[in-house]
Amino acid sequence: DKPWSGATVQVNVSFKKPVRVGSILRIAGKVSKREGRKVFVEAVLDDGNDAEPTIYAKFDGLSIDGVKMHEEEDAIAARVWETDQCQKSGKKLRRDSSWRIDVSGTQ
Repeated sequence: DKPWSGATVQVNVSFKKPVRVGSILRIAGKVSKREGRKVFVEAVLDDGNDAEPTIYAKFDGLSIDGVKMHEEEDAIAARVWETDQCQKSGKKLRRDSSWRIDVSGTQ
């Protein structure tokens, strides 16, 4: 089970309230449905409070699964799922290993 990759077709953002500079926030996303190669996604940007989260933005979008962006195998194509535990809530987290990839060219 590897993270899916594809080409972003559309992203919609609905901003709900301002964010203070220096805030630590959580973004939680999910695949809401699939239709063939179309992947519909949803996400929420909040303060991480599970009981009563303050929502700062909501997102939805559409990607096309399986679009190969590079001819050769690179760090992005070699991504895997990583699991960790949230320090604040103790919940299990699942994230794409590409969060740790330096794409700036300064490796």
